[in-house]
Amino acid sequence: MALVMRQCGVNDDRIPGLQVPLTFHDLRQGRKYHNELSYGNKDQDQDQDQDHQRHRESLRQLLEKFDVQDIFGLVDKHKHFDLPDDSHLIGTVGTFGVHPQSLFYLIRTVADKTSNPNELCGHKFTYIPGKGLRPYEFHQGPLLDDSKVKPEFFSQFINYLNKYNITSIGLDDLLETVSKGEDLLETV
Repeated sequence: MALVMRQCGVNDDRIPGLQVPLTFHDLRQGRKYHNELSYGNKDQDQDQDQDHQRHRESLRQLLEKFDVQDIFGLVDKHKHFDLPDDSHLIGTVGTFGVHPQSLFYLIRTVADKTSNPNELCGHKFTYIPGKGLRPYEFHQGPLLDDSKVKPEFFSQFINYLNKYNITSIGLDDLLETVSKGEDLLETV
């Protein structure tokens, strides 16, 4: 009798920061995943090849198929800088005294030791072969209520990335503020 190994997916490995609470290990791994990203290049973003656009369209259709397009988005994974040891990125929504009518999403580097993983959730996720989706950027706030998300969505999303060996596109938790249609300005 042959033993068949299953692909890593939501059924055998729940997604940290999305389906299960984060740990300090997840924060450290998030830094590692972030630092492995390539630097963002505006010219490259404008000149993306047809395969990339085709895959984005297929993944966008997958979001719509499962009716999660107001919960999740796609992110072209990149970094602006390397994170120092013992730190990670946390985003927070607020006005920050800048303009009371505008909401900002402030992303900042925070030391691991000053964070409580129980007060954070995943915000941007990368696919790691053999591990599934893993957070590389975090958000100050509770875990997403994923009761509206069928588990098959995650396994189909992961299977698509794996099948086409896609490493440049990740999953983005749109946050409740954005999904309600409010404008949000992101600042790193």
